[in-house]
Amino acid sequence: MLIDLFVVSVGGLLLHLHFHPLGTDYAWVPFAAGLLTASLILVLFAFDRTIEYAYVLNGMFVVIGTITMIHYSIVHFPGDHRLISVLTNTLLPEILVMWTNFGIGKVLLEMKERDLAKPHTERPFRYPGMTWWALHLVLMSGVYSLGRILWK
Repeated sequence: MLIDLFVVSVGGLLLHLHFHPLGTDYAWVPFAAGLLTASLILVLFAFDRTIEYAYVLNGMFVVIGTITMIHYSIVHFPGDHRLISVLTNTLLPEILVMWTNFGIGKVLLEMKERDLAKPHTERPFRYPGMTWWALHLVLMSGVYSLGRILWK
């Protein structure tokens, strides 16, 4: 599974470089995030003591990346509003690849919890459940939007 996480992370990084070569507008920020995902977070996932840190960092990178890519897609939205245009001319495919990275991280965490015989109970809006991540996605989107509105 670590190899899967590495392949998806490097694939996403290379995909990003295809759209935003280094040296262009703010391309270094997502590049650094992709590099951290493909290196540091991967190492953190490899050890039992740091796997939860890796899961949270990986998830936060995915949430922040989703928010910023949705914003970029809205600002640079293609002319027509047909469904096929939304599916292919926005960053939706890249967002889905990024959420694959998140899914692999979640599986790694759950595998480790199972190995440690740690009971996994899904409590609403509590770590490490998906509602916890949905809440973070909504709240961080609100903070990002307020920041864009107030500091233009």
